[in-house]
Amino acid sequence: MNDEEVKKLKIPDNVTSIGNYAFYGCNMISVNIPSSITSIGTYGFYGCENITGIFIPNNVKQMGSKAFWGCNNLRNVLWLMELNNNDRISNYLPNCCSVYGYVKPEIQGITPIINVQATNRTLKIGATNGFEIKAISEIGGSKGRLKDDGYLFKDLSINRSYEGTIKGKFMQWDDVEFTISESTKPIDVSFDNNIGVTKATLNGSYSVIDATVTESGFTKNKQDQLFVEGLEPNNSYYETYYLYADDDYYQTATNRFYTNWLSMTTQAAQAISDTKMRLMAETNCDDEAMRCGFEWRRYDAPDEMPSSSASCAVYNGYLMGTLSNLTPNVYYKYRPYYKADSGRKYYGNWVAFLTADAAVFFEPEVHTFEAQEVADQTAKVRGYVLAGSDDILEQGFEYWSDTGNHLKQTSSGMLMSTTLNNLTKETDYYFRSYVKTDKKTLYGEELKFHTLGNSSSGIQSQLNEHIDDDVIYDAMGRKVKSMHKGRLYIKNGRKFIAK
Repeated sequence: MNDEEVKKLKIPDNVTSIGNYAFYGCNMISVNIPSSITSIGTYGFYGCENITGIFIPNNVKQMGSKAFWGCNNLRNVLWLMELNNNDRISNYLPNCCSVYGYVKPEIQGITPIINVQATNRTLKIGATNGFEIKAISEIGGSKGRLKDDGYLFKDLSINRSYEGTIKGKFMQWDDVEFTISESTKPIDVSFDNNIGVTKATLNGSYSVIDATVTESGFTKNKQDQLFVEGLEPNNSYYETYYLYADDDYYQTATNRFYTNWLSMTTQAAQAISDTKMRLMAETNCDDEAMRCGFEWRRYDAPDEMPSSSASCAVYNGYLMGTLSNLTPNVYYKYRPYYKADSGRKYYGNWVAFLTADAAVFFEPEVHTFEAQEVADQTAKVRGYVLAGSDDILEQGFEYWSDTGNHLKQTSSGMLMSTTLNNLTKETDYYFRSYVKTDKKTLYGEELKFHTLGNSSSGIQSQLNEHIDDDVIYDAMGRKVKSMHKGRLYIKNGRKFIAK
């Protein structure tokens, strides 16, 4: 090709590829690359110093390195060819030019000509940086409505990718046409976790823009809060959170968390008598279900002999238990343990004791925990009892209201729990754990709970009953104190979406 004669290059529409060095050093002042071109070779237009502008259509799928290097008077480039994340525009173009275009994912060095604003259910597409939209196709069956600075497409699906075709004008290029690919936004999910050594409280929540969430929760319990226990210390876990929204949209998110290290330090045993000892270990174990305990054996027993063991409870940073029916004047050794639900055991250090040590009198220890699962006529109460020198004859809970008599409900075990029934709705109750020996009755802390009003089986029952008491219920019919934006609620017998 005689480059002295080539001033304006128009490549025929039946050409699909521009080879390596095809126009190396030519003096053309302009070039038209048709939409039929799918590849441009290495050094394809190298050294074409008179070219001032170039349009790379999005039909071009491949370009060799330094294709336009040496085009030192190149000022403006409209770039629509797709690139990958590792690509740099400088691999193909000289540094002297300004590059405009539409590329997904966005590449540094390319100034966008399309501005997209996305919500959960809409896309708004507008022109920017000198580009002019002449026409835009339907997107997801929705016709764009011109609004302010762009075309608004409504009633789209949540978190879905859509394609459309745009025709427009940019600088000297009057017939620019390209395909866009944009997505509506997913629903943002976040987690607020309280992580311990052997347990975790997981809280899931979400935020919406214009979607309506109808159900959410962890897959294990279908609630926004999940309590898990019996975990292995210093280990990683995950739980799946889900939500349903408009048009049967389903989304999940993974909540990953790590449990903390376990510490168990065995303390010196304390003699209650020559056959009874109090065992104790300091620990950060937060287990509340008797997964901790002690192993013990005679000090001179061979390692092959299995230890005896018993479960005990942790209270206020200490694991304690009472060991009875020991042989007098014998050396024993013991150590604390924690057994995760997986079956894996964790141990503290061995400590020895002699049953001939001087005896000390111990009162039983008794403590009360906060009530759980409080409903309209029931509540679960829990307590802690550690035996002392005297035998325990009875243990359990005492409870009463401001207008009622003191009632008792017996229970058993080091960690006591029982359900109080036949309570009065919407009433303050006081309760405390107790333990009785042949000498006295000792009490734990006095605590309080308040029973709920009418229980509900779902939001439809609230609608049927036409409740008019300003109480807010969620989609499952549960009373709530706070609301999530975009979620379905009921108040005064009417459904509404929280704003």
